[in-house]
Parts: sequence; structure tokens; C-alpha cells
Amino acid sequence: MAVDDQGDDGWELIERTRSGDAAAFGRFFDQHFTEVYRFVFAFVRHQPTAEDLTADAFFRALRTVATVRRRHGSSRDWLLAIALGAVRDHYCASEARRSGQSQEKPDEPGRSRSVVLSLRHRAIAPLRALLRLLTSAEQPRQSRGGPSQDGGA
Repeated sequence: MAVDDQGDDGWELIERTRSGDAAAFGRFFDQHFTEVYRFVFAFVRHQPTAEDLTADAFFRALRTVATVRRRHGSSRDWLLAIALGAVRDHYCASEARRSGQSQEKPDEPGRSRSVVLSLRHRAIAPLRALLRLLTSAEQPRQSRGGPSQDGGA
């Protein structure tokens, strides 16, 4: 697999996902899960919330694969920006709940919060199920790092 000058083959995996190779997104997930989880956890300091927001970040990334274009940065930077948006939206929704406002954002047409909320409690298993639905190909047989293996941080 080709690697760019930053050591990032993620854009190639994104291109392959866009071309219909859903297993490529599974490999992208495997490569970046631990780093995204740790990044999110550093903000929220709560394991279940970090798992939910990590799943949300990958879900958002998967939804935008068809429209994202490679930029000068790495695919890791793109994914961490998405994760940061998930964290920001989490805190905005928390504030809205405290003030009695709806957590639906009117500037996000078609955004299905119910899908994101359905990933609660065990965020990783539902994301893997989504990947299985996207492809009939076998998922890579790599070990996937995650919060249960490194104490949640």
C-alpha cells in the first residue's frame, strides 16, 4: 500500500472506501481507533462517553467519505478534526439539555441523532456491525486496540 511523505496511507484507504471497498474503512478504523479514543478521552475523561464519541467520529467520517477530498494534511488530521467536532457537539448538547433546549441542531439537515444515540454503552460493537453490513468480505484479522486493553486512557 502506498504511503505518503507523512507516513500516512489513510487517504488511500479513504479512496478505496469511496470506490466501494468497505473493508478498507475497517482497516482505517483499526489504524486510528486507539489514537482517536485517547484524543477524545483527554477532553471528556469518562470512558463510556469517550467510546460513544469515538464511534460517532468514525460514523461521521464514514458518512463523509463520498465527499471528502484529500488536503495537504494527513487523514489522521482530518479524522481528529471530526473527533473534535463530536466532542464540541457533545458539550453543546449537554449545555442545551441543562438549559432545556433541544439537542437537534437545525443547521445539520438529515442528521440522525437517534443513530448516534443508539451507539451508547458499547460503542465499538455497533460500529463493527455497521462495517459488517457494508461488506461481505471478512474483516482484517488484526488485533484491535481499545479502551479495555489500555485502562481507558
